[in-house]
Order: sequence, then C-alpha cells, then structure tokens
Amino acid sequence: MRITRSCLGLALLFPAPGPAFPAAAQEVHFSPEERLDAIDAALIGGARRSIDFASYALTDPIVIDALNAAQGCGVAIRIVLDPRAP
Repeated sequence: MRITRSCLGLALLFPAPGPAFPAAAQEVHFSPEERLDAIDAALIGGARRSIDFASYALTDPIVIDALNAAQGCGVAIRIVLDPRAP
C-alpha cells in the first residue's frame, strides 16, 4: 500500500502499483496555500470500487460529504479513526 497524507490528518490508502493497479503520480500539497479539503474530496470522488480511509479525526464537512457521495455511488468505504481523538 502507498499512503498519501494531507495536512488535514487525512490518509488515503492506495494499492501498491502492479499489473492490476498502475503507478499513480505522487503529489505534494501545502496548507494554507491550497484547499486541502477540496483536494481530498476530489481524490475521494475519483474512487470507483473502494476507499480505505484512516484519520486522527473526521470533522471536515467537505470530506464527509465526498465520502457519503462515494458510498451513494456504490463505493465500499472503510474508515479507521483514532479512538483517542476528542
């Protein structure tokens, strides 16, 4: 697995490149210069089969809406949150 992180504390997990999963371009983003919530929502919106989502906390409404929309389109979503988060 390859993990992509944003400053929102979001970690999106992508399958390791191989025959079934071609290599994806690496991207680096910075806050507050960029809208990381919108970038994360776009990545979530690009999912077609599944999303494995790990985060300290899940509070951003744009990201939550994107996850709900993906689920509504039939994307399987697994979320792991830090149990120590407030």
